[in-house]
Amino acid sequence: MKRFLAWQLWLASLASLAWSISALSAAPAAPAAPAAMEENWLEVRGGETVSNQLEAGERDVLVLRAAQGTRLALDLRWEGDGDGSLALYAPSGRVELGAALRVSAGRSRVRSLLLQESGPHYLVVQAARPGRYALFLRVRGPLRQRASAVDEGAGAAFELRATRGDEVSVRFTAPKSTSYVPSLVDLIAPSGEEVAFRIDRAVDGRLDASFVAPESGAYAARIADAEGDDAPLLLSLRARAEKLAARDVDLELSPSPLQAFPFAGASFEPWRRLHRLAELEDTSRSFQEASFDRTAGNDDGLSGFHTILRIEGPQAVVFDQEGPGLVERIHFAFRSTPGSHLGYLPDAERYRVLFFFDDETTPRIDVPVRELVSGSSAPFLAPVVGDDTVSPGGPFLYTPIPFARRLIVRTTGPCFYLHVSWRRLEADEAQPSFAPGAANQAPLEALLRAQGTPPHAAVAHAAQEKQALALAPGASAIAFQREGPGWIAALEVLPDAATRALVSDLRLEIAFDGASVPDVDCPLDLFFGSGLGEAPVRGLLFDLMPGGSYRCWWPMPFANGAVLRVRNAGRASASLRVLVHHLPVPYGGRFGTFRAQVREDRPPPISQWLELRDHVLYDAVGHGKLVGLSMVVGSDGLFGAPQQRTYLEGDEHVHVDGLRTPTHHGTGTEEIWNWGWYEAEFAVPFALPMHGFPARRIGTLADYTSGYRVMVGDPIPYATQIRYGVEQGPEGYDGARYLSVAYAYHRSELAAQLTDQLDVGDPLSEVLHSYASAGSSYVAPFVSRFEGERLEPEQSFDGRREPGLTRFRMSIDPANRGVWLRRIFDAADGVPHPQASNHFGPGQRARVRVDGVDAGIWHSASRNIWRRWRESEHALPEVLTAGKSSIEIEIEPLSAEWNACEYRAVSRLR
Repeated sequence: MKRFLAWQLWLASLASLAWSISALSAAPAAPAAPAAMEENWLEVRGGETVSNQLEAGERDVLVLRAAQGTRLALDLRWEGDGDGSLALYAPSGRVELGAALRVSAGRSRVRSLLLQESGPHYLVVQAARPGRYALFLRVRGPLRQRASAVDEGAGAAFELRATRGDEVSVRFTAPKSTSYVPSLVDLIAPSGEEVAFRIDRAVDGRLDASFVAPESGAYAARIADAEGDDAPLLLSLRARAEKLAARDVDLELSPSPLQAFPFAGASFEPWRRLHRLAELEDTSRSFQEASFDRTAGNDDGLSGFHTILRIEGPQAVVFDQEGPGLVERIHFAFRSTPGSHLGYLPDAERYRVLFFFDDETTPRIDVPVRELVSGSSAPFLAPVVGDDTVSPGGPFLYTPIPFARRLIVRTTGPCFYLHVSWRRLEADEAQPSFAPGAANQAPLEALLRAQGTPPHAAVAHAAQEKQALALAPGASAIAFQREGPGWIAALEVLPDAATRALVSDLRLEIAFDGASVPDVDCPLDLFFGSGLGEAPVRGLLFDLMPGGSYRCWWPMPFANGAVLRVRNAGRASASLRVLVHHLPVPYGGRFGTFRAQVREDRPPPISQWLELRDHVLYDAVGHGKLVGLSMVVGSDGLFGAPQQRTYLEGDEHVHVDGLRTPTHHGTGTEEIWNWGWYEAEFAVPFALPMHGFPARRIGTLADYTSGYRVMVGDPIPYATQIRYGVEQGPEGYDGARYLSVAYAYHRSELAAQLTDQLDVGDPLSEVLHSYASAGSSYVAPFVSRFEGERLEPEQSFDGRREPGLTRFRMSIDPANRGVWLRRIFDAADGVPHPQASNHFGPGQRARVRVDGVDAGIWHSASRNIWRRWRESEHALPEVLTAGKSSIEIEIEPLSAEWNACEYRAVSRLR
């Protein structure tokens, strides 16, 4: 339970501390980021011409829905110097063209191809050289079907085109193994009027019907299965014109991007292309600034003391970072929500929040904090933001806030628990700074409101495979298996009534590309966001409806096949149905394999609590990104009584790519889920698109809590390794049971390597790196710790204070795609505790040049007088480093203090 501290500490801080900041020169604006390569998808029909302009490497995927027996003719032509390939994939993934494809200069033709399967077929046009193509389609035989089967009364829809006066005949034929006749429901003309069918003949397994078209255009028809049979229907179409000759209609169509909504602006790129979430092209670094206790104690925001970076007049600076960057998430924990919980302070949230961009003296955003997250103050609108009534105790903001050169956030009152997730952008990804009047996030609002529906359009284009599984105890069964390339767009699981109480005993196992160990091996309820049996989950990329379906929409690409199994690890039989929506088209691009890594820790004996290490949710070596988590924390009791829920006090610690300072250091386990004040009476379960607290299970002694988080806008990328840990209790000594799954995309190869290291203060290392620093002074070695978990060992470094221009040379990989320059330094600014009166200060700031060319400003805004060692990182753009085996670094301090113990160069690999 969070301990109460009086907020007079805040007032005292304002009264006694003031810092003046000198005017700083601004970094030049970086060029705008290029538009992302599009992948276009379009549903097509026979008799159409599809054309589009493609850049090299871009592709269009044209979805043609056809029945078995359809005959297809294709003619692909490129204009000018354009050139590319044409491929056709059947629903099973088999490549259909083969020897039927004839290629000549700028042209590919298929005169006649008989389709062997019913369902969606995928025509992939990919450009090898830029140009415009035109693809002519001719379809003969069974009309395409939007659904290949009439499924349990849900019906199937199809579309046909006719001209006014045409007499159209339609035949439905059931397979020989069945004898039912479908009942015709309706036919809708282009005007929306219902058109009557004339039943010409109906026998077992066949229905002949016809109509005369009252107008020209597309007619939509729907058939219903009166008997609930799953058998597919074959559909043939015959049309004759009474007044006009038979003809094919050609339409000029432009393929449309496959996306959830038409977002505008690079800030929305992760949301706009949810189906491309598995791509690993992004190399930007993710960070989190938070109010964690710098002493490694548990005052993680309760007093507001550790939220403050420095005091400027009547305001406190709580965030200060150099750009280009993008704020992706802000989370608070109000203390003024009405209630009797410990720590309640009436009106404590009535302070203002001010956002200053690019060293401007007037804030572009200046609003009361409660208005900021109320959801009704444009451009910060629900459900992209929410207050403590929407997310109990934990207001949140997911509005993307880009900044070109610098962002400073100040407050006029006590800002307590605070988390700001942000991303440092590459120079060529820079975006204009946030303009409140121009921000349009309506598509994002619509996306987050549409809970329970597929968040990306890939599902609508997917083929489907359904299996009913009956599992004895200890048994497993395959629900989906494919060879070759493709990807899973959605997964649905429907347990039967008797199995719903057993879902924690069922494990979902998915192995991609022949893996001997499943990439996904997770209890069914935990995978879909609960972990405590059936509980309402309404996440953006997964949901769980008690009594209904469990669904997820994580894109899961594979290069050489996938096998999905369900295993019954319980002692009772189970039955369920599994529906897989899959696309047998290569995913394209550089993608990571989807992982759902499960970890479990059980409470050790009390005697070992003081030696507890973090519960590690995710630990990997390679290249990838973490995109979400689901977690259960709790206890079966202690000393014959329920254990306090202080296990929710554990801070998160995220280490990436060998950085010795966490890139993400949180304030508590419940804050990972954008939650707060778990002991209050208003802390009831809730489920939102990006986070939730779905369930709490309380027994005689047992007490368990579950939570989830979806990290679409704020993923955590890594190039060589990642370790995501959570303290076990307030300061890492509160034993409990932890069961967690981390969702990630991963590749085994490394995307960076350490190429050089300068030991500042070591004469030989300084000579080898041509080190020179004007006015520098040697700092003798002393012992301290890095920020991180409580058991972080003490370490000793020596180094130099570098008040003037510093130069040195570092070796890099000529094939680099940019370099990360790292520095270990004393974060106490050379004033150790207890000599320093406080830990507030301007931090350390310097301009960096590479071979004489400006490479931005390196800034570490916060101080730490208790755990003094810190490792910071500055990204050097590829344009300044590519093709070079070494570079000269210049560092020009812009603050009174700049010191270094070590510099390292990490080359980012292609």
